[in-house]
Parts: sequence; C-alpha cells; structure tokens
Amino acid sequence: MNSESKYLRYIYHLSQGESKAGVTEVSRYAGVSKPAVTIMLRKLAADGLVDYFRYRPVSLTPKGVQLAIHYVRIHRIWETYLFEVLHLPLNRIHEEAELLEGSTSEYLLQRLNHILRFPRFDPHGDPIPDKLGRIISCDHYLKLTDVVKNGKYRIVRTGHYRQQAIDFFVQERLFPNSIVTFLEKNDEIIIQTGRKKLAIPAEFAAELFVIPG
Repeated sequence: MNSESKYLRYIYHLSQGESKAGVTEVSRYAGVSKPAVTIMLRKLAADGLVDYFRYRPVSLTPKGVQLAIHYVRIHRIWETYLFEVLHLPLNRIHEEAELLEGSTSEYLLQRLNHILRFPRFDPHGDPIPDKLGRIISCDHYLKLTDVVKNGKYRIVRTGHYRQQAIDFFVQERLFPNSIVTFLEKNDEIIIQTGRKKLAIPAEFAAELFVIPG
C-alpha cells in the first residue's frame, strides 16, 4: 500500500466536510497512532504536498490537492471494479482498493475505466473525478441526521471510512438508490424500509446522505 495516497485522500476527504484535518482526525481515519500521523505529515510537508504546523489543522497545497484527487479517482475506480466485476461485498471494497491504488499505472487505470464504461459514481455513491480532476458536486445531499421533514428519501451516498457503519448498512441493505421513509429523530433516527421499521444510531445516520425521493 502507498501510505502517501491514503493520507492525501483522507486529508482531502476531511477538508471537504465539516471536520478539520487535524492529527487526531487523520489518526482516526487512517487507523494509526498520532505519532505515526505526525511523522507522515512532516514527510508530506517536506514534499510540498501539505501545509503542516504543530497544533493546527493540516491543509493540502495546490500540488497536494491535484495528487489527492488523482488518488481519489484511482481508489473509486478500483472500488467500482471490485464491486461490479469481481462482485466483492460492499463492506470489503474500500479496504481492498487501498491495497491497489498506490501501484496503479495510468495505463491500467484507463483500461479499468474502459471496462467499466466510464462510471461517474462508485458503489458507495461517491462521485469519481474525471481525468482532468473535475468532480460532480454533491452539495445538495442531506445527511440523514439533518432531515427534519417526514417523508420518502432516496439514499445517494453511504460513508465507508467507519467499518462498523458500512457493516451496518450492508446488514440492513441500506445502499445507494434505496428508498426509505423518514419517521422521527431522537437519540436514534427512525426510518422505514419496505415494511420494516429501523432505528439507526446517530453516528451511523450521519454517514448516510439522501435527497427527497
């Protein structure tokens, strides 16, 4: 695995959301210790890929953003291939794609993309950047925890950085394009899928993105 690709993707992911890409957040996403994260951030900074100062959130440089998006593209194309062609389960493709992304040539990437007929989204519902680094905007997506109006919603994206969450989504068959009915919100989010009522822990519901549907 190319650790550089993993860290750049995680920092990019954190910078796109509400979280800050601090050592603690990167450590949680990468599943490694804070000292290990600090060592890697210093290396990335020395390579001109991130701006890193102790006790402050890390940010990608323009060079770092370009490379991060490139790795995001590789990762999501591999996830799509593993899911659609090799039929790996949804809760395994992220981990396996991480093992492949750092050693993927541009030639191989183009072959994969051609076989898949140039997909725009990966199996989790994340947009796949094109060759120029352009990404479809998902700004109109709602976290399930932010929904306030009862009614039907279509799942358009599922988080996949927390293994317990993705295992829960697979177990309950909460996949992109699934239609659910939002019923109520308290300590948990209550939805209905088909004839089944389901209580979703808030920390998992925060990783489900929906649109009215």
